[in-house]
Amino acid sequence: MAAYASMHDREWGRKKDGEGTYVCVEDENKKVTGKMYLETPPFFIRDEEVIARGSLLCHRGRESSKAPWNFVVKYKWKPPWHEPEAEQLKRVRDRNVWGVVQFHSYNLIDKTEDLRSGLIFVVGAKALLETFEENRPNLPKSPGYRSTVFSCLIISSSGTSIFEYENLHQLLEVFHDAIKAHRSLYQDGGILHRDIAASNIIIVPPTTSAESPKGMLIDLDTAWDTARGPTPQGSMVGTSPFMAIGALEAHVQNNPRTYRHDLESFFYVFLFIAICPREEDGTKAEELPRTSRLLQWRQHKQQQVRKTADMGEKGFEAVLEEFSPEFKCLKEPCFH
Repeated sequence: MAAYASMHDREWGRKKDGEGTYVCVEDENKKVTGKMYLETPPFFIRDEEVIARGSLLCHRGRESSKAPWNFVVKYKWKPPWHEPEAEQLKRVRDRNVWGVVQFHSYNLIDKTEDLRSGLIFVVGAKALLETFEENRPNLPKSPGYRSTVFSCLIISSSGTSIFEYENLHQLLEVFHDAIKAHRSLYQDGGILHRDIAASNIIIVPPTTSAESPKGMLIDLDTAWDTARGPTPQGSMVGTSPFMAIGALEAHVQNNPRTYRHDLESFFYVFLFIAICPREEDGTKAEELPRTSRLLQWRQHKQQQVRKTADMGEKGFEAVLEEFSPEFKCLKEPCFH
């Protein structure tokens, strides 16, 4: 957080004019084609120290002061060996995938190699690295810091959190279209999402088109291109509370990630929302009650065992009893 606050506009790749702060939009040939104005402050920040998938900061964006905020501008630090989300979104575009956010622009802003070029690290840090390398002689020599790249990705369209649904009918429509989008992503795009979570399903603003999705999938940061073959053993990615039981067993041989694991994750997202209560002012809480048994799904050493028990007949009956009042009518369909 402090690092973000201390960065200058130039380090962000941002500029200012009479309409506000903007970033230049570049096409795939690095040609500037326009401006994208940023809404401040950012609406989402993920700290690297909290979630080890890389720091992330998101602004809403628009193309002019009179245009709606239909874009999201994502700033992210990420290891260079991770494929940029932009590459997956280009495949989504080229393969005509339905119901997934669309690629607009991507710009690689900086690398830690460039930022720290010429720096000399202190003796203590250097000694630690030398000891590490002596014990692991086959590893490449470390430069003294973790290599990352800083990028700016612009996507469309913008939506609202799934927790902001107006009624159960709308929520079920959002789930229906998000699952439909997942099918298109997998069948038409040849891409497995691998991180179905409450934060990665959004409600799309209503349109006049009957073909437009009401729910949309976002965040292809950990998606897998199936053309590469099965997912590697031990590759356990996703958001812990929503990961399928089989996905938590990534260490098991001959257990690649499949679309069925993602479908199981959709169900866990639904359970999570069904149990989260409404606040006194009517807004939907985004955290489970302190007494919820689902809280134990977040404990790394117990989540697989606990989730397996809760999905058994007796355990699941107890889960259904936690449903908030507005979801009581859906207990019976969920059980069957």
